[in-house]
Amino acid sequence: MTLLKWMGWLSATALTMVLPVSSPAQIVINEVLADNNAAVRNGEGYPKSYVELYNPTPNAVSLTDWYLTNNTNLTERFKYAFPPGTVIQPFEFLVVWCNKITNGPGLYTGFDLKKATDEVGLYRGPTNAPTLVDYVRFGFQIEDLSISRWPDGSGAWRLTMPTPGADNAAPIPLGTPRALLFNEWLANTPVTDDWFEIFNPATNPPVNMEGLVIQDNGGAAKQKVIPPLSFISSNGFQLFWANDNGGTRAPANECDFRLGGDVGDVLILLPYVGAPAQEAIHRVIVRERQPENVSDGLMPDGNTNNVVSFVVNRSTPGKSNFQLITNIVINEVLAHTDPPLVDAIEFFNLTSEPYRLDHFYLSNSEDNPRKYQFPTNTVVPPNGFLVVYERDFNPDGTGIAPSFTLNSARGDQVVLCSATNRGGPLTGFRLSKAFEATANGVSLGRHVKSDGKTDFVPMSHLSLGTSVTANDPPEMMSVFLTGRGETNPYPLVGPIIISEIMYHPPDIIQGTNQLDDSLNEYIELTNLASTNVPLFTPTEATNRWRLNGGIEFTFPTGVVLPARSSLLVVNFDPVTNTVQLAIFKAKYNIPTNFNRIYGPYGGKLANSTMLIELIRPDFAQRPPHPDAGYVPQLLVEKVRYEDQAPWPTNFVDGGGNALHRIAPLYANDETSWFGAPPSPGVFFTANPPSIVQPPQNQTVLQGSTATFNVNATGDAPLAYQWWFNSAILAGHTNNSLVLSNVQPAHAGTYFVTISNATATVTSTPATLTVVTAPMIPPPQKAGQNSIQLVFNTTPGFTYDIQGSLNLSNWTTLATYSNSGSQVNFTMPMTNGWLFLRTRVRP
Repeated sequence: MTLLKWMGWLSATALTMVLPVSSPAQIVINEVLADNNAAVRNGEGYPKSYVELYNPTPNAVSLTDWYLTNNTNLTERFKYAFPPGTVIQPFEFLVVWCNKITNGPGLYTGFDLKKATDEVGLYRGPTNAPTLVDYVRFGFQIEDLSISRWPDGSGAWRLTMPTPGADNAAPIPLGTPRALLFNEWLANTPVTDDWFEIFNPATNPPVNMEGLVIQDNGGAAKQKVIPPLSFISSNGFQLFWANDNGGTRAPANECDFRLGGDVGDVLILLPYVGAPAQEAIHRVIVRERQPENVSDGLMPDGNTNNVVSFVVNRSTPGKSNFQLITNIVINEVLAHTDPPLVDAIEFFNLTSEPYRLDHFYLSNSEDNPRKYQFPTNTVVPPNGFLVVYERDFNPDGTGIAPSFTLNSARGDQVVLCSATNRGGPLTGFRLSKAFEATANGVSLGRHVKSDGKTDFVPMSHLSLGTSVTANDPPEMMSVFLTGRGETNPYPLVGPIIISEIMYHPPDIIQGTNQLDDSLNEYIELTNLASTNVPLFTPTEATNRWRLNGGIEFTFPTGVVLPARSSLLVVNFDPVTNTVQLAIFKAKYNIPTNFNRIYGPYGGKLANSTMLIELIRPDFAQRPPHPDAGYVPQLLVEKVRYEDQAPWPTNFVDGGGNALHRIAPLYANDETSWFGAPPSPGVFFTANPPSIVQPPQNQTVLQGSTATFNVNATGDAPLAYQWWFNSAILAGHTNNSLVLSNVQPAHAGTYFVTISNATATVTSTPATLTVVTAPMIPPPQKAGQNSIQLVFNTTPGFTYDIQGSLNLSNWTTLATYSNSGSQVNFTMPMTNGWLFLRTRVRP
């Protein structure tokens, strides 16, 4: 309790002549954060929604027989009961995390808060006659901002920065609702509901939309009144569903009308109930017979002078109307840099035509895209690269707009927007890539998976066009800046990997009931290195590795994974639940002395699909860094497994098998996993792949077929991946690579990587040479009565020289087999025309 709060209470009691009493106190709901993406982390290190209670009296209050709920219906009022003995001290706060995971440190309700619309009720028992102590209902929320009482305990609800367990922050200044605009709308949707979105420009602060009225077709009977505490962010988009939901408990973003797709419609935004039409904030006309699944909207966002149509699958409900730049991609980003490295952004052109970036804008913020503007004649070459360095987008070294740097501690984004002239407006096309925190000298790159989809993940080494690394001396910066880009390498794998997943053990059958055996799930991590790896920062031991995604677990302090060994994370506490530990070891034949078993993780492994992330802490940021004290969270690897093909389906979904990782391959790819009997805690040390016969050089004619083969041994299953000129060949994962209708563009170097659960080996490269028809120069006179024809050849092929008087009937004049590198053909001169050609054949 602060002295200020005590003085405030004493002042109040002196004026009213009321002394403190020990009767039950008025505990209040003081703060709610419903949309917590990254603002606040709980004791386990995860961002979860929360409710904060506050005791505004000088008496300690017991919360025994108190309840918290997000549904005040009669049967739902007792969703969460405070544990007996829970007490809020005078003028203190209590944070309750709203999450279905209930075994973490702190208080957990067992229910989540919905960020679109929800309510929080605080009840005091008994259950047969509960008293509603405090209540708040809110509409759509802004990500990472809370609603709080200002001042604490008694004031009105305001939009604030989150401050769990502390005095509430001052209210965030709000903007004017008159800046809001209808930005996109779709009235003809046979499958889903009609929808529209409202946009708040970046120049306007956040807006409380409470009391605003959305009117359909000008009829007062078709109105949506926005409920209290409904906020839209600056440069934000709020999606509304026109689905005829007019219930009293309808979410704040659902409307009591539909849009007239056939006959047209009018959408009107009014400032208050009963406002005349002339006071409308904005109105748009929904055109008649809007094509099916084709939306209309403003381009760029908020530009009321330009309404355009977005074709099927190009609508952007609740998001910016910018269209995607598809010719080029953001290929590699280097954000965490100490000399000799600097921040760098690499673009790759997917097409065979040059892509011009003249006057395009480059930024690290979608909210403020107009920062660095490319000069005239900036081109990404065909199938080539363009690297933009920090000296370009941070020329003054301040990082203050329009200059910028990339935030490697908290993550950042790269944003490219189209424009047509110097200082001109945006023209509606954008390319954007958000990324998480990165380690020093490690870039994030675009990796094409076997299914053709892409991930943006840590790369095994830099590929910006030079061999300079973070370990080189600072004077190598000038060399680093000469890089012009190159093909991305394979993703960074290890040394710690997710090596085995048992996500669906066989169900427990009890009579006619089929029960999920979640206690026998597990995740196995393996250390591929020849040295021990601590699962914490050695100099900051409280900063520990964790699993994230569908399940959540933070490793205890001091865990070290020995070289070439494994550990298990399970869904029970192996320290306190020794009975289950014995059952688990017996089920999977784990030695009784194996003790690298940790748990419980929060949640359970899904029997269908789930994302699992392995996260490690970086070093805490040091002053004068603006994020001093913050501990960046680095992605080690991730996998989103599935229970359907092309993921392994051989008895892994409840049939007794587990997913096993092919150790050196990228985790988030179905070809990196296979189904096999479980072997938790066992590191594979059997037979690695060995190449008996590598692929051989090939020389083939244009238009024919080239085949590369490899013969290898090793423990099954062996996984093959073919490469062309250091680029992965998606989908080519057999021991033979067949190339049909070979063209000159196929010429180059081919090799294959072969992996099993133990290791990966790479074959020696094989060269493909594509032979095309020779270019024949004009015949030359040779002496008085002869002509001579000279042209280059490829050894191993036969060349026919043929002549014709009419281009229809050809006669072979000479044949050269395996002629070396050149043919020299001489023939007598004749009167009249004679056409000559060559044919090449095997």
